[in-house]
Amino acid sequence: MDEYADETFDYIVTLCDNAATTCPLFEGGGKRIHRGFINPTDTEGTEEGKKEAFRKVRDELKEFILSFSPG
Repeated sequence: MDEYADETFDYIVTLCDNAATTCPLFEGGGKRIHRGFINPTDTEGTEEGKKEAFRKVRDELKEFILSFSPG
């Protein structure tokens, strides 16, 4: 995080609830946006079920990124 301490940002996007509450504030400001996703590494069950959890989050992230509209 020290690497970006002097940077300014237009947006700060958090993707999990933990990050939304624990990530530091940047001096350069920026509009904070939170879009929570499940952590697929927490998935229990079969290997196929675990893979499906990762695929689901991958697809949700893609949709979020493609639909992101600043402002």
